Amino acid sequence: MAPARRPRTLVAHDQDVIRAGIAACLRSSRRVTLIGATPDSQQALELARDLQPDIALVSTDLGDGSHGLLRALQRATPSVQLVAIVRHVTPAAVAEALRSGAVGVVEEAADAQALLEAVLAAGGSRHLVSGPTASALIGRLERRQPAPLARRLTPRQHDILRL
Repeated sequence: MAPARRPRTLVAHDQDVIRAGIAACLRSSRRVTLIGATPDSQQALELARDLQPDIALVSTDLGDGSHGLLRALQRATPSVQLVAIVRHVTPAAVAEALRSGAVGVVEEAADAQALLEAVLAAGGSRHLVSGPTASALIGRLERRQPAPLARRLTPRQHDILRL
């Protein structure tokens, strides 16, 4: 059986240390090929058009600062699988990244394993929200106020529903 093709990956992040760390992580993996890294949204678009990556890891702060580069990449290179790198995890930020065309969301502070999992999931056209991001979203959902009907339940009925 032939080995699976390594997804060709482009990184776009404005912070040098983070971009270099992501690039080093991808270079050290035998499962991914890094084809470019840039701090500039315009250059990211040009590289994506020229190099036709399979995956683009993109900071949501690039472009217009509100997921603009994700949208631009989606329009310019529709075949690329986008993974959003978010600085601050909020349900709204994750939802916006997904609406902007991302198939995955990973925290800027994620470890190397979570980053690789996000890239490999995108390479397989699967959606992935990194562990810490997913935990934050689940935590937010669990803290939501109960629906008006649920407020009329007794504490014991709430316990039963939770079970």
